[in-house]
Amino acid sequence: MDKDHVKINVSDGVKVIPKKTDLKKLYIELTTRCNFNCTTCIRNSWDEEIDHMSEKTLKTILDQIDELPELNTVHLGGFGEPSTHPSFFEVLETIKKHELKAEFITNGHFLTAENSKKIIDLGVDRIIISVDAPEKETFEEIRLDSDFNQLIKNINYINELKKEARAKKPELWIEFVAMKKNYEMLPTLVKMAGKYMIDSIIVTNLLPYTEDMINEVLYDTGEDELDIGSGGGLIYFKSKLPEMKLRTTRYCNFVESNSAVINRHGKVSPCYGFLHDHTEYIYGRKKINNKHYFGDVNKEKLKDIWQNDSYVKFRSLVKDQQFPSCTDCKYLEGCSMTDDNFLDCWGNSPTCADCLWYRGIIICP
Repeated sequence: MDKDHVKINVSDGVKVIPKKTDLKKLYIELTTRCNFNCTTCIRNSWDEEIDHMSEKTLKTILDQIDELPELNTVHLGGFGEPSTHPSFFEVLETIKKHELKAEFITNGHFLTAENSKKIIDLGVDRIIISVDAPEKETFEEIRLDSDFNQLIKNINYINELKKEARAKKPELWIEFVAMKKNYEMLPTLVKMAGKYMIDSIIVTNLLPYTEDMINEVLYDTGEDELDIGSGGGLIYFKSKLPEMKLRTTRYCNFVESNSAVINRHGKVSPCYGFLHDHTEYIYGRKKINNKHYFGDVNKEKLKDIWQNDSYVKFRSLVKDQQFPSCTDCKYLEGCSMTDDNFLDCWGNSPTCADCLWYRGIIICP
């Protein structure tokens, strides 16, 4: 097989996949530091050092943007608060200078009037704010060390400054992690979103990373869908809602949208699930999710990592759903292969066979 194609053996023959530099969306984890200590956070199951991406690694990534002809969006996110990185605004400026869409997810604490003006002046396209309750007590109970009143002030700052500048951007989105503690507040959150001129809401289910969060899970507990109320209006039609039960179809938003994620060390993963070693609980069952990388931007070009044989094969397998369904397998009990994501019974390594993101139960920006 020539260097421009990858060959995969399939049940009815051979599949030949052309290599393309068709990376469209890049997620950059600027930092794993955060000023909050949320009960839902994946970092509660870590034992790794928390720190910022180095300036050297960051420059290496940004210097390669022009080598990715189909890249259209850069998202600053991962598992930390991106606005705490000392080069946060410089990164946004660089993205916009390359005429790409710039977006980031945030807890909203640093969206002060001064910072919001910078963001608007830079032409940032979208801000996704994590809001897990529409009222102070529950919000601050879930998002420890937070200040709900300050968040509302900050959202008002952005809206007022956009109005003064006659700017349509950035779009303001909300991400809401649904759990037993807060899901009945969702209709109120939607009304709040309308009041504060939020463009859309992403609702995802809780994925427990610690044992004490297992009982907060909603999916497969009799709820067929989440109620966002009758006052949703346009918010309803522009919002993303998760599945509440396992369905046959599998769909990986990261792979299908030609996305890649770079962690703070410069390692390239296909999705958030492979970004760091962590523990998670799938329907109450403990699972070790090991990190998996297809390359390191400090050692290889991002365009070459994207086109390496193993990464191309992996994306093809995900798109073709060539993984067993461990989550609802009748042989699940006693199967040691579901203890981690290293190997499944079809021989895939790493495996997505137990991934709730793949099943639409957990969703992401």
